[in-house]
Amino acid sequence: MTILNGYATLAQVKNYLRIVSVDSTDDTVIEDLVEKTSRLIDRHTGRQFFASTATRVFTAQESSRVALSSNDLLTVSSLKTDLDGDRVYETTLTAGTDYDLYPLNLPPYSEIKIAPLSVHYFSLWAKGIEIVGTWGYTATAPEDIEYACLVLTEMAYKERFIFPKMTDEVSERLNVYRRIT
Repeated sequence: MTILNGYATLAQVKNYLRIVSVDSTDDTVIEDLVEKTSRLIDRHTGRQFFASTATRVFTAQESSRVALSSNDLLTVSSLKTDLDGDRVYETTLTAGTDYDLYPLNLPPYSEIKIAPLSVHYFSLWAKGIEIVGTWGYTATAPEDIEYACLVLTEMAYKERFIFPKMTDEVSERLNVYRRIT
């Protein structure tokens, strides 16, 4: 098994647990716990701390702005609108000319607004905006997230939990990353 989108590596966990690196007896168990712990952190914060490329659709709140709800956006490959409601995204908008990402110059982005001099607008049809982009709070986990993953993985490993459990101490450390809704 290989850790997929985990916030700690097998080597980091083994070092943290003081397990000799050549001892591979529990490697699969540790890798599974790292993945489960990482998803626990995602659920606790309402965010993901890895980058994933995907196409997502949104409904604009008004013709000049679209909130990305509970989606953290890192980069945009393409942004298109469906102007007639047929779910064919025929109008491509250009970054900087037609739209701006907010907060300005500081990913992750949570909102997109039509640029002041653009001739385009956002369609108000349900699912009228299609964004192909890179999504996530960050491309790599911040140190606090790595540390939380190590602590929770250690606790689950030592207690032989099947699923990691959140602690008050780790929760407090993660609260700075929680999505405000």
